[in-house]
This record gives sequence, structure tokens and C-alpha cells, in this order.
Amino acid sequence: MKRRLLSAGLGLTLVFGLAAVVGLGGSVPRAGAATTRPNIVLILMDDFSVELLRTMPQARKLQARSASFDNAFVVDSSCCPSRSSLLTGLPPHLTGVLNNTIHDPQRPTGGWAAFRRYGNLKRSVNVSLDARGYTTGFIGKYLNGYE
Repeated sequence: MKRRLLSAGLGLTLVFGLAAVVGLGGSVPRAGAATTRPNIVLILMDDFSVELLRTMPQARKLQARSASFDNAFVVDSSCCPSRSSLLTGLPPHLTGVLNNTIHDPQRPTGGWAAFRRYGNLKRSVNVSLDARGYTTGFIGKYLNGYE
């Protein structure tokens, strides 16, 4: 039971992440114009504990309707490499974000410093969406050391 509930959080991230990737196509009018393009909501949950599920009524409703994610996967168990991969679609060894901390400021291996240094901003889905006329925003923790 614990594995199934924990996987639900990771699986929801994957489902919404796929929705974001699929939504990149199509015409993109600017604000105020009629549009047929989809709205995209990406929900990323990390450090998700099974105990938190009881405080999440919508997630419990999904579970009651048999939504489970028995085979959820994560590219890396550390938050910064995993988030960098989600944002770019690349594995950690290609983003240069290998852990959560900078270590060497000249050649950072983790966090925001590594994400920025190795060109991941231009590869990020949020930047691609913005370039296509979407309004993007982020609530919560982005990457360790973000300015």
C-alpha cells in the first residue's frame, strides 16, 4: 500500500509533465486573442511522504477511482538533478546538474549555479512555452541556490 501511494505523487508529476510537453505545439496568439491551445498545469511534488496523502482530498479522490501509478520512475533521487531533467527533458549527465550543491563555484555540479552555467535555461520547457506566447509562473522551490 505504501509503495502505491508514494508512486501516485511521482506518477502525477509524470502525467502533468507529459501534458506540458504535448501542449508545446499549435498556434499561439498573444494575450487577449481567442485561442484553442491548451492550458497547461505542471504539478511537481517531491519529498512526498505517504503520510501527506491524508491531507490531500483530491489525490484521495483519484485513488478512490483506481488511479494508481505502480510503475512510477524518477531520473534521480535528488531534487535538483530531477527537477533539471524534468525542465529540460535531459538526464543529469547532460544537464550538468549532478547534485543539490555547488561544491566548486568555478565548475558547479549542482543547484541553480550548475543549471545556469551549463546552458539549461535555453533548454527549459518554461522558456520554450514563454517563447510560444504562454504565460508561465512558478510557485515554490525552484532549484537550490536560485537567486
